[in-house]
Amino acid sequence: MITVLLGIAGLSILVVVHELGHLFGARLAGIKVEVFSLGWGPKLITKKIKDTEWALSAFPLGGYCKMAGENRQGDETVPGDMHYGKAWRRLLAVAGGPLFSLLFAFILAFLLGLTVTTTSNLDNRIVALTANTNFVSGDYITSINGRTITTASEWAEIMSLSARRTLQVTVLRDGQPVSFSETIAMASNSSAIIPITVWAPARIAAFTVSSPAHEAGLEIGDLVTSINNVPIVNSAALSEVVAASAGLPLEVSYERGGQSYVTTITPIFNEQSSRYLLGVELAGSSRPLAFNERLTYGIASFIYTFRLYVTSLRNLFFGVDLTETISGPLQTTYIIGQIAQQSLSGDIRGILMVLSLISLALGVMNLLPIPILDGGLIILYGFEWLAGKSAPPVVMRVYHTVGVMALGFIIFLALSSDVLNLFIRR
Repeated sequence: MITVLLGIAGLSILVVVHELGHLFGARLAGIKVEVFSLGWGPKLITKKIKDTEWALSAFPLGGYCKMAGENRQGDETVPGDMHYGKAWRRLLAVAGGPLFSLLFAFILAFLLGLTVTTTSNLDNRIVALTANTNFVSGDYITSINGRTITTASEWAEIMSLSARRTLQVTVLRDGQPVSFSETIAMASNSSAIIPITVWAPARIAAFTVSSPAHEAGLEIGDLVTSINNVPIVNSAALSEVVAASAGLPLEVSYERGGQSYVTTITPIFNEQSSRYLLGVELAGSSRPLAFNERLTYGIASFIYTFRLYVTSLRNLFFGVDLTETISGPLQTTYIIGQIAQQSLSGDIRGILMVLSLISLALGVMNLLPIPILDGGLIILYGFEWLAGKSAPPVVMRVYHTVGVMALGFIIFLALSSDVLNLFIRR
């Protein structure tokens, strides 16, 4: 119940910010806002301030901004109506929503950057993960598409934005430069399948809840060196051996303070990842961020996430599983609630990150050129502005009918995804 309530609160904040954008745009354009409601349905509390009725409604998910004369057009309109006067007024009122959502996402990402004190300092040595890759375990990536690569985060960012694309890669292999083409595959949820992972030591940084490794006596800082006499050269090797254990007890050798130790650990099966785990988080190399780097960290993160989201939208047209790619209101509420509940312990980074991501998604989705969505209305009013006159009523009816059908299809996919992922696939 706490998860659901926190999720509703978080999603409502994002929707209200979006609607405040419409309110701000309407006020700038001289359009009267009749009602601004927190929530939907019957109004529980109302307060009239100037020309606007502020309301708290029964169903607390989101809210709405009702502009005057939304259903009046042509000669019926009066000053203050949405359809009165030049089309740029309507364009400004409609565009305010997605712009506020994107601005809010940017502000949250910027605040998140201020809370980050360290960043990954792992070099660009990699471990090949898939059998059909041209990379070889131990390669050092030196360039991708002509761009010099010096850290793992650089090649990871490029590959995550390159689903279905072929990259020109140069690596240092056994001291010699080797160049080849690498095509990045795409998963059924439209994300890029990165075929490699960073070469990192199998050193323990933290334990999960009910960790069998912790119960067996391992401590933070221990370095796993072998399992069942199989050398563990990096974190990827440890994950592979444990995942293939089938839950049988493992003889684990590790180092602590220059001394070697051996213990027996029985892995546990994790349903979320569908694999056996030791219940540990492995350490990477990190360095502290200077304050000026923290100022730009959030900005860079926002730009990267925006590009990743737009890339994912483009990939929707290439045979992805839409029920895995699209999240409906139930999943979104549940995810926000889970992260918010974890953030109650004092670490607010998780909730800042997820709210920023969903606010960005809300802004971008509403800018899509679909009739009845903000993006479709922006196109309509943009044409009206350029033409100097409103579209004929018959065109408006067809335009809105297409929009309702498209929106209905999206809602159907979103709810289907909710049902599949929350009640069936779990």
